[in-house]
Amino acid sequence: MKKGSLLLVLAILAMFRLSAQQRDAAGVFRSHAGGEVTVLTIPKGAIRLAAALQDDEPEVQAFLEGITSVKILAAKEGGRELYAAVLLELTGTYEELMTVDREGEQVKFLMRRQGSTIHELVMLTGEKDAGAMILVRGEMRLKDLMKMKAGTAGGGEFSFFTLL
Repeated sequence: MKKGSLLLVLAILAMFRLSAQQRDAAGVFRSHAGGEVTVLTIPKGAIRLAAALQDDEPEVQAFLEGITSVKILAAKEGGRELYAAVLLELTGTYEELMTVDREGEQVKFLMRRQGSTIHELVMLTGEKDAGAMILVRGEMRLKDLMKMKAGTAGGGEFSFFTLL
């Protein structure tokens, strides 16, 4: 009887561990990569190069230097299904930052943060034909991110979200 109870407890713990592994963005990339999905990774070196090109925009340059990696998962078909599946996997692990719903396209920004520092920013899009998830990792300050969103950094021409 003790052996059966122990096995049941271990099986339940294993299920929780498997579901917890897929509740972060890295787990989403692992579970959805392959087949009809394209994965693009932009490493730290390429981001540093982009930051160096922003020498006339010091706020933008500093913001980009805080980013350590960008990963993109894109599907040409089943965009709404991808959106719904990924959102379900990330619900409860990430905090919602913003949602846009326009002309049949859904866009949701999620974040993992500690205080005012964002460590992971996820942009999730879904429309009838295509869908994508963009994961930005690093140390980004919320107030700097909002400056990028509003286009108020430096000369006001730059928007962080246009990079995504």
